[in-house]
Amino acid sequence: MSRQTALLITFLALITGILVFLAVKSDSPYLSKKDTHEITPRIQKSVVKSAVLSFLPAQIQATSNILTDYTTAIRIDTKDTFISGAQVELSYDPAIIKQMTITPSSENSFFGNDSIVLFNQVNQSAGKITYAVATTASGQARKGAGIITTLHFRINPTALKEASAISLLNTSKVTVLGSNDSTLGKVISLEIIAASPSAQ
Repeated sequence: MSRQTALLITFLALITGILVFLAVKSDSPYLSKKDTHEITPRIQKSVVKSAVLSFLPAQIQATSNILTDYTTAIRIDTKDTFISGAQVELSYDPAIIKQMTITPSSENSFFGNDSIVLFNQVNQSAGKITYAVATTASGQARKGAGIITTLHFRINPTALKEASAISLLNTSKVTVLGSNDSTLGKVISLEIIAASPSAQ
């Protein structure tokens, strides 16, 4: 056997040994943490639908036969749930409700003076409102009851025959950190009553 043939056989034996070693290692139960890593699905926090959105006052009676200014506040009660924000969706009859504006509460705001207004949209012709407010990124989640915004509007008494409403819609949301679900459980709309004949 020549020297070159002997070296070739030795080289092939070495390669074969390395391949066998790698094959045995791949079947070993002692794999690295990286190889056995599994992605744990994120479990969202479940929420209790207990929050209530309502108006303060809950009822307005038109007091004259002329276009008159009125004000009402939207109140939130979170019960025992800490929340991070709220989005209110409202609708009303634009033939009765005129010159609608919605402003953040300047005093005793539920979310505090450092809250952020995310949406403040009023569609006068359609009678639709979207208003959203939240705590800042560094702000604390809050629970309890308080005012989140105030509505200013006029009532057209000639269009208001008996009663109307500013309706809080079920598409409104009250958000909780760590969950995509809303904790809103109940909405109470504002009732608007026509003035009595003696007041006109």
